[in-house]
Amino acid sequence: MKIKTLTMVIIVLILTASLVACSEKSNYQLEFIFDTSGSYIGFESLPSEYTMVTAEKDGLVIFTPGAVGISVNEKIWNKFVKRTRWGKDSDIRLARFNDESDYPYIVDIFYREGAYYLFDNTADSFEKQPYKYLLTLKGQFGMPLRESGVVVLSDDNTLTFDVIMKTMLSSDMNYKQSISDYKLIMYMLGDYINWLTLLFKITYNNIPVIRGKRILAAFTIPLLLIIDINCMVWYINISRRCTYEKAYNLDLNI
Repeated sequence: MKIKTLTMVIIVLILTASLVACSEKSNYQLEFIFDTSGSYIGFESLPSEYTMVTAEKDGLVIFTPGAVGISVNEKIWNKFVKRTRWGKDSDIRLARFNDESDYPYIVDIFYREGAYYLFDNTADSFEKQPYKYLLTLKGQFGMPLRESGVVVLSDDNTLTFDVIMKTMLSSDMNYKQSISDYKLIMYMLGDYINWLTLLFKITYNNIPVIRGKRILAAFTIPLLLIIDINCMVWYINISRRCTYEKAYNLDLNI
């Protein structure tokens, strides 16, 4: 009796796992296909009308109007990232809706034989350009500061969040051209930084260590807090967009 019950439980778990896996799969089929001139033709099969409901049913990764970051089917994106990190060929379709009544901005991303390719349905050219890396870069941005991030394709794996943000905000074309080419996929926005927690973290990390133990003298923490608070006030005044790990003033007038 116990064996039968255990067997039934295992069967139910397997069926449940199968249903969950199926719900995370996309219902469209992307093809890495090109015409005789080398232009990507994967958008030719797109329907004339594409609603948010249809896109969600099809398993597209969706960005809704006004949203920062993925709104629907984030698990499909995570699966794509995981597969490509393991070197497995994969593909994914993203849809950004600026208004529910408008046709979405569609992006197809492929990973083939160790390279990433990105195509969007509004581009002037659909020629394939390989990129070596899919980078998720994190930092802090805004006033008050918020945990933020960008996802880009590039051949330069030394790019940083600050550099990407600086190229997007700068009007200096010479500076923009000096940065390695990249394709922006998405921008992510997180929680506001808790300055009090940050100050205590910085203070604790600056307490002297002797013989593997921090000196917790009565005057140490107040003194370092006073120093940190004064530095932080100065730091905020000179830079409205920065990281707490390293003062990095984004000079928007370069």
